[in-house]
Amino acid sequence: MLKLVITILIAAGVYVPRMVHAGYDEGYQAASKGLYKAALTEFQKAAEKGDARAQYSLGVMYLDGIGTQKDKKEAMRWLRKAANQKHPLALETLKSN
Repeated sequence: MLKLVITILIAAGVYVPRMVHAGYDEGYQAASKGLYKAALTEFQKAAEKGDARAQYSLGVMYLDGIGTQKDKKEAMRWLRKAANQKHPLALETLKSN
């Protein structure tokens, strides 16, 4: 759980997308409070709209089973979407998995 919060904090400081999509900020706030199921829902909304930060965060949540069941296939799908937008942490995560 702490890994997700740290990862999201790093992602927010390292990567700023051209457009801010609704849902990411709410997901970030929920994750910071330990409300992982709510974070998953909010990240899902933003990820589906193309927010690479949310796609990355969603990928990490599925990869580690945070707020959901572990699902490597789903994690890789979201991480690839973020990596296709050159999200640096998504690129790094894909290299190590």
